[in-house]
Amino acid sequence: KRQVESAERALSVAQQLGDSVVILGTSGGGGLGLFLCSRHPEVKGLVTWSPAVRVFRKSAGLLTGPWAMQLARSVTGNDHNDWPFRKPEQQAKYWTNHQCWEGVIQFTMFLKHAMTPQTFAAVKCPFFMGYYYENEEKQDKSVSVAAMKEMFAQLGTPAAQKRELPFPKAHDHVIGSRILSEDWQGVERESARFMEEVLGMKGRQE
Repeated sequence: KRQVESAERALSVAQQLGDSVVILGTSGGGGLGLFLCSRHPEVKGLVTWSPAVRVFRKSAGLLTGPWAMQLARSVTGNDHNDWPFRKPEQQAKYWTNHQCWEGVIQFTMFLKHAMTPQTFAAVKCPFFMGYYYENEEKQDKSVSVAAMKEMFAQLGTPAAQKRELPFPKAHDHVIGSRILSEDWQGVERESARFMEEVLGMKGRQE
């Protein structure tokens, strides 16, 4: 609930600052962007990178059931969901890898109840989706690419106004990050092309 309320406030502020709003979201931000656009048809466009529609690991579904908190703590022996950085010196400046289980569970519940065919059908604005996928073994292991593709097919956005692109050379969930992605330039280039060609936005003048 708090994540949705925070996103709603951010959208309200953005609408006061400009004539129109384009939402850019990575991972959980992509899921929140989808939910916002299903409720706010005035949003001009949505650009998502690895949008969280469903967590990759099927066992994550256990976090939406009864006793989720007790189960998480029992399995991990920890009150937090700790995970290792791939590039510690760089990531520690911008990320936290010490997440409380309450937040993880709440977000998993959000995905279960908000990422539905009804939500996707209500999204009618121009839409861009990029994700890491090379093959069945080498793909995004944080969120489900299969769920993303199912969502994409169910969008209410006209076919000519939506684009879906895999980035097989990204080699990371955070495909737009200069720190982690091995093809952030390609992600930047294709996202800008979408915004220029579909949204009619002018490119940056060098």
